[in-house]
Amino acid sequence: VGPGTGDIQPYHGTGSNYGFAAGGNLPGGTARIEKIDFSSDGDSTSHGDLFEDSSEGASAVTTTHGYHMGGYQGPGVSANYHKFAFANNTTGTDVNNLTGAKNSMAGHYSTSDGFVSGGHTIRSAIDKFNFASGANATSHGDLTAAGYAGAGSQSPTHGYNSNHGGNTTGIEKFAFASNVTATNVGTTAVNHSYTSCSSDGTNCFIMGRNNAGPTPSSIEKFPFASESSVSYHGDLHTSSTNHAGMSATTHGYIAGGGDTQVDHINKFAYASNTSGTDVGNLVSNRKGLRGTQY
Repeated sequence: VGPGTGDIQPYHGTGSNYGFAAGGNLPGGTARIEKIDFSSDGDSTSHGDLFEDSSEGASAVTTTHGYHMGGYQGPGVSANYHKFAFANNTTGTDVNNLTGAKNSMAGHYSTSDGFVSGGHTIRSAIDKFNFASGANATSHGDLTAAGYAGAGSQSPTHGYNSNHGGNTTGIEKFAFASNVTATNVGTTAVNHSYTSCSSDGTNCFIMGRNNAGPTPSSIEKFPFASESSVSYHGDLHTSSTNHAGMSATTHGYIAGGGDTQVDHINKFAYASNTSGTDVGNLVSNRKGLRGTQY
């Protein structure tokens, strides 16, 4: 069955054109969106603004728009989800509401729906919202344990939340098609927190870690098919946490992050576990930003 034929929807989790790094906690927070050209790398360029300031929220992707959900907004926490167009750099638009105010959660997406799991404020809940209708999010079950700051990823049928809870090793998955409670499917070799995941469609690559342990720049790979077979996949060029993660077709990208806020753009190859390379810089230093791609 080929992409887009019958009942099979093409997987849209990787981008062949651009990555987008949005939001982050500059002093007072920011709505800035920056675009990274996957074909040429180099420094980012401006791509307008999110609907609202956002830091440490979550992100999701359709073939035409990037979505940002929740996150810190000034001194408070947002319950909104909003979107921006990949094709032009106009300001993003508000769509609707999550089930509650959330931050530091993981984002996931199928071809029809966006999901968020965990978070600081409602730590075990999973929310679901439909891209086409733009209706308020609804409850979609729970994680097996409360947690925040996990790395979100997805196969065509399931969402994965890795290392939620603050420096943990667990990996959980939940089905997009039903709202039963998530299941534990594996563990990473080291504790991770405030990391992100890049994916080639068949594997998740968890990048960086929160604490200043022996491998703060490590990349770990787990295949969606076998799940428990987690393996070391080299290191990022620069140690990073709380950054924007983006998925190109052949490489994973991170932008920004760090305890002191950096402007680095790094990439690594999915096909080999050699160390990543530095390929450019953001317009400004910031962390707490989130990534999308198309």
